[in-house]
Amino acid sequence: MMKPKIFLFALSAIASVAVVGFAALPAQAAGDPMSVVASADVSALQTVRATESNGVTALRFGLSKPIAGQPEIFRISSPERLVFDLKGTVNGTGAKAHPIQAGPVNSVNMGQTDKLVRVVVGL
Repeated sequence: MMKPKIFLFALSAIASVAVVGFAALPAQAAGDPMSVVASADVSALQTVRATESNGVTALRFGLSKPIAGQPEIFRISSPERLVFDLKGTVNGTGAKAHPIQAGPVNSVNMGQTDKLVRVVVGL
């Protein structure tokens, strides 16, 4: 079994969301509903999780393989949101919305273009 590689990006404390982790997960079994057929240049976003510990909320994105380069991360106000553009990635989660309640995080929504997956985290 392949050990996941963890990629951490430290963010300034925005609404107590301080750390974001990106991990390459082991390959999923054939027939798994979250499996995505992707080209050699594309990673599949397979899981989105949020956990809270000691007042810090951590977001973890599970990927089929590491993404090329660093994601573009920015903030939107009114209402407060964090946006992650994952280039060279497809949405392999099987859903566009993920209701997540952890600290200030209350939702995760995803949109996809032919070049990236945009993950919008509602705070």
